[in-house]
Amino acid sequence: MTGGRRRRGSAGIWLLVLLAGGQLIRTVPPTAAAPATVFAEGTITAISPDGLVVATSSGSTQVKLTPQTRVSRRIAVTLDAITAGDYIGASSRREADGSLTARINVPPGTEITRYFVTTRADLRVGRRVLALGTAGADGSLIARSIQIAPGR
Repeated sequence: MTGGRRRRGSAGIWLLVLLAGGQLIRTVPPTAAAPATVFAEGTITAISPDGLVVATSSGSTQVKLTPQTRVSRRIAVTLDAITAGDYIGASSRREADGSLTARINVPPGTEITRYFVTTRADLRVGRRVLALGTAGADGSLIARSIQIAPGR
């Protein structure tokens, strides 16, 4: 990553960073089938036809877009907008019997967002994004997906 920090971590750590709104770059260890996933979160400072520059807390990261890059947007919603059958993300704890237990408590003031698919036309300078992909040989992030944060 150009000017970015890369750390090995777990998906659980990424979830905490995402929920906390941190501006870190994390990787999830590769599996036999896929290379390590690289994450960069920050503000778009420049856009070109094949990529963008994201300013993170540790410097600028060049993000390359491919024809397969998916763009989605998060919009703020109220707790009342969640209905039966909606997908929700939650952390869980593995019990002694191997089952998973999740306790969902939504305190007042919790940010609740909904994702929807959008296009590259929504990528604009000044917008906050989370880019996920793989590390390019030149130190760039080759984006598999870009999530636009609520606001702006």
